[in-house]
Amino acid sequence: ATLTVETFPGTGKVLVDGQDAGIESDGSSLKLAQGRHTITVRGPKGIKSETVEVRGDKGLRFPL
Repeated sequence: ATLTVETFPGTGKVLVDGQDAGIESDGSSLKLAQGRHTITVRGPKGIKSETVEVRGDKGLRFPL
């Protein structure tokens, strides 16, 4: 499955299940196993987490 993470207008480091995903939350995509994952974005204005169910291509967008 593919997950796209966007936190416009800010960006931050994306973590998946507590591990660095190697991308920023600027609309970049990453491949994940299907299932439930906790997505965390650490940016200069704070930290935001959300648990999502990934079953195919999914976009995740939230303010940071």
